[in-house]
Amino acid sequence: MNQEGESKPSTQDTLETKQPPRSTDEPAPEYVRISEQLDEQQIVAEKLGAFLEEFVYSFTDNSGRTITNLSYAGVRKVFLDYVPGPVKIIPCECCHQDAHIDETATEIPFRITMSDEQRGKEIVGTAAAVKEYVSKDGKSRTPNKFAWAMAHGKSLRNAMKLLIDDQIAKQAILAFQQKGRLTKPVPTS
Repeated sequence: MNQEGESKPSTQDTLETKQPPRSTDEPAPEYVRISEQLDEQQIVAEKLGAFLEEFVYSFTDNSGRTITNLSYAGVRKVFLDYVPGPVKIIPCECCHQDAHIDETATEIPFRITMSDEQRGKEIVGTAAAVKEYVSKDGKSRTPNKFAWAMAHGKSLRNAMKLLIDDQIAKQAILAFQQKGRLTKPVPTS
């Protein structure tokens, strides 16, 4: 609540103003691409048995803007420590699985629905991963053997992120930075 006693809109309520819609044909902004790459690296490392302790990433994009945010592991840590719950995953109505998957020839998109029972909210986290990496010249393809894990992890991250209060996220970022829990910077090209 603000000083006038009015309730502050949640992250879910203000999502559209934070992320204007864009055509799927348009490339994602560079900071989104780098953020996704960092989170995908953490998801793969976790699948390979690594213990994730880097909770924040900070990098400068080509425009000179510094981007600092919670990493995949950071979102999960803050969600588990600070979202009051109970929160549960709601099985898909059509396939009755924890995540709905509309696999295409080129990608694996996931959709996860979560219910925050304390606040009476349902949120949806979506994400996708490519099945193959294509070289810049388009001549070679490499299978993405972690596509399923990436799509699942990122959609779960997106759902959890929507349930984290913005002020708590900011405080967590500052605390993690002070403790040196930063991911390695990604060179921009």
